[in-house]
Amino acid sequence: MKRISLDQYTLKQLDDFCEYVFGIRYWMVKQMQEREGTFEKSECK
Repeated sequence: MKRISLDQYTLKQLDDFCEYVFGIRYWMVKQMQEREGTFEKSECK
């Protein structure tokens, strides 16, 4: 019984961690895209 609750707890932690990592990666990609967009705009001028 205790092992099951522990597994559920670690699964929840893992899920939160994956969400956290994915959030950072998404933010980094977004930042890079924004930089590329502004770079292209400045080149067009």
